[in-house]
Amino acid sequence: PSTEPMQKRLKSEIVVEMDFLYIKNRYPRSLSPKSILYTWCKRQGLDGPMYCTELRADKRYTSTVVVNGYQYRSTVCEKTSKTAEQASAGVCLQSLGIDDGRIKDSAEIKNDPVPDGPTPSA
Repeated sequence: PSTEPMQKRLKSEIVVEMDFLYIKNRYPRSLSPKSILYTWCKRQGLDGPMYCTELRADKRYTSTVVVNGYQYRSTVCEKTSKTAEQASAGVCLQSLGIDDGRIKDSAEIKNDPVPDGPTPSA
């Protein structure tokens, strides 16, 4: 398929941007932001995500994903086109309030209730 229709669409749509750095080892082997976003789109009856990835002069990549007429992109440039696409998918998921699949570190989990029971002594 030609990229020209997509480029025309990108010029007139709303853009959502945020800092999002894709770090592969923070995700389970079987999950990625792109796969989660694709599945979510299909379950919502939407067309699959469309990615437009560009190589910048500094040899880093940026990617924009179009979902349901909106553009999403990370303000962080990536070393590869694949990671740039994962980052843009992550921006989309976060903007829509959908879990992006990252493995939660105990330090990252906020507002977890403190378990009942004895506290360790120092």
